[in-house]
Amino acid sequence: MHLAYADDVIIFSSGGKSSLNLLKQVLEWYTYASEQRINSHKSCFLTHPRFPSQKAVIIGQTLGFQRRAFLVRYLGCPLYVGRRKMVFFADTMTAMATRILSCQNRLLSAAGRLVLVKSVLASLSVHLLAAASPPKEVFGALEKLFAGFFWGSSNSGAHRH
Repeated sequence: MHLAYADDVIIFSSGGKSSLNLLKQVLEWYTYASEQRINSHKSCFLTHPRFPSQKAVIIGQTLGFQRRAFLVRYLGCPLYVGRRKMVFFADTMTAMATRILSCQNRLLSAAGRLVLVKSVLASLSVHLLAAASPPKEVFGALEKLFAGFFWGSSNSGAHRH
């Protein structure tokens, strides 16, 4: 079971009764010690799609959180079950494309375009791409986008010589 809540924390638990009771106690201690209330409406727990629904009901009742289904975005990173799919990374790719294409009509030298591409790579969630290990097609699409921008082509990554 994965438990995610608004303070950007994921807690992994077995989902067994004693584990859930200890987890509930730790969350209560946290609330008391920090004087921060955990928002149960923003909190959730995730289980494998084939996890027995009657056990999921017990988890929800014990912790007071709703069960959510995968695909979930956590700090911009897709959490999913099964094979990696390009569609899981569409938001990250769109953000990068939007940033690059918004600069498409600027008159920039090759050096200016290179600096812009490096800054876009540095400012966007590149660490998420490394951590989430997307399929090769995601990197290929991004490489085409950056090459197309760098070489002045708006639709492909073909290099001009």
